[in-house]
Amino acid sequence: MTTHDRDVWGDLALMAKHGEQGLVFKAAEKVSRRMRVPRSQLYARALQAYVKEHSQEQITERLNAVYGKVSSKLDSRAEAASLEILRREKW
Repeated sequence: MTTHDRDVWGDLALMAKHGEQGLVFKAAEKVSRRMRVPRSQLYARALQAYVKEHSQEQITERLNAVYGKVSSKLDSRAEAASLEILRREKW
C-alpha cells in the first residue's frame, strides 16, 4: 500500500467516523477519479488496508497476552553464558 493510499483511507475513515456518509461517498468519488480507478477498487483497497491493520493489532494483542503471563528472565547460568558470548563478540 502506498502513502497516498494510506492518506486516502485516513481521510475516508475520519469522515465515516463522524457520520458523514454523504461526504465519504463524494470524497471516494473524487479520489477514484483522481487515481483513475473504479470506486469499487478504491473501496477494496481501503478495506484491505483496514483489515490488514486490525489483523496486525490482534496478533500483537495476543502475543502481549501470552508473553505478559510468562517471565522472560533467564536463569542465572543462561544469563551468564549469554553475557560471556556477547563479551567475546567483536562489535
